[in-house]
Amino acid sequence: MRNSAPSPDAQLSALSRDFGFPIPSDTKILGVKRESGMDTLVQAKLLISPSSLEHFLAGLSIPADVLRTGVGRLGSDDGFWNPHATPTLRSGTKPLTDGRYLLLGIADSAEGTLVFVARHGT
Repeated sequence: MRNSAPSPDAQLSALSRDFGFPIPSDTKILGVKRESGMDTLVQAKLLISPSSLEHFLAGLSIPADVLRTGVGRLGSDDGFWNPHATPTLRSGTKPLTDGRYLLLGIADSAEGTLVFVARHGT
């Protein structure tokens, strides 16, 4: 019987399309949640390696001064999505041209950089 789970490369490609920016190939996906309906939502928690962080941040097109200490608009903790339990989190929001928003949270960890990213809107 074949495993129907997408490969990590396919998952990263899909997330890159969902969010509109490249995600490095050595990124670990720690969780993904998708909701559709009146409001769409894609949330992902990623672990970016130290060697890929600078390239990843450059692809976001978010000015560094947008990020503030704290969880911002990242919402409540739910399973893998735990910004409130993440020390040193910096977060920010970027309006997108399609009436949606990109929400971002970044925190350093021993293994790399934790990234909470969500895209939502109507």
